[in-house]
Amino acid sequence: MEIDTTYVHIYTFLLGLVLTLFLVFIVKRKRKSSSSRASLPPGSMGWPYIGETIQLYSQDPNVFFTTRQKRYGEIFKSRILGYPCVMLASPEAARFVLVSEAHLFKPTFPRSKEKLIGPSALFFHQGDFHERLRKLVEP
Repeated sequence: MEIDTTYVHIYTFLLGLVLTLFLVFIVKRKRKSSSSRASLPPGSMGWPYIGETIQLYSQDPNVFFTTRQKRYGEIFKSRILGYPCVMLASPEAARFVLVSEAHLFKPTFPRSKEKLIGPSALFFHQGDFHERLRKLVEP
């Protein structure tokens, strides 16, 4: 009877080992394919889901941006309100995105912000419709 339980333990161990190796293989393969899709700037994504939201809202936002700018440079990545973000810390980078090469970028906002403010808020719209709305609310 003791021999049977020994074999059961060995089979259980081997099955666990094979499943673990299989999962490691799948995770590495998925990371490799997702990392080759797009190259993001340096930075920290923080904790899963919440990212660096707590750090941003628990201190002066200027301190948050200054420390990351010193650590990662003028353009860095972060996760705020559960969504990945690319932050621009210099006027030159902002000018590049907003003026020089604006056609290459589409601004997006976290769904949580849209739920909080409403989908018809002025800054959720772009182009001619945005211009018309802005003229309506300007003094």
